[in-house]
Amino acid sequence: MKKIFSFILTMIMILSLANFAFASSTTVSDQKMTFSPDTVVTDDNMYDVFKYMGLNPINVKKRDKPVSGVVTVRDLQNALNEAKKLPNRIVIRDDNESVSNDSTTQNITTLATSGTATVYKKATITNSLVMKYIATGKYYSNGTTKYWTSALGSDIRIDTAPTPAWWYEMKDIRKNSISVKNPSTTSSYLQLDYDYTVGYYIGVNGYGILTKEIPVSGYTRFDKTYIP
Repeated sequence: MKKIFSFILTMIMILSLANFAFASSTTVSDQKMTFSPDTVVTDDNMYDVFKYMGLNPINVKKRDKPVSGVVTVRDLQNALNEAKKLPNRIVIRDDNESVSNDSTTQNITTLATSGTATVYKKATITNSLVMKYIATGKYYSNGTTKYWTSALGSDIRIDTAPTPAWWYEMKDIRKNSISVKNPSTTSSYLQLDYDYTVGYYIGVNGYGILTKEIPVSGYTRFDKTYIP
């Protein structure tokens, strides 16, 4: 009888300890970490911060050239809120009307009244995204008579400087084509046609998560006023 009683008592103790251990582990695993807005995000806590903000840490990508600086939870939250405001798609029809705040000529090689010029426009296409459209062509210039004769090349670049908490990266360029319209006439212009996707990342110390992809398509023109 004593053996039976001891066995029952032992089993009760084992089950009690098991239930306690299970309850303890459940309590710990169910706890959700919280961070104040002023919490500084570091390499040690960034994965927990990403989870706290509803982002999947498995999608973290390392930037080739990280920008150092102090980043807080508030900074990341502001960047995430900005991502929600970004457009789903952008279509540009730049018929030589100013969509930029800058234009210039570079790398000019003059041969009498003809030469080669590389010109560009900076286009602000969202509150935080500035793109740089570059075109190279041959031209003729004689006093007030100027025109493009041929197109040579083009490039598309992100001109927005990265920050410690957010940045843009080029995801894909599907089209980057330059041509000259109405060549050798005073109504000539270079036309850059493009179709590409820009990614918006938020993160810290160069480790970021893609939170928005923005497809951009359209064209940008450079008329004879860009000829030096």
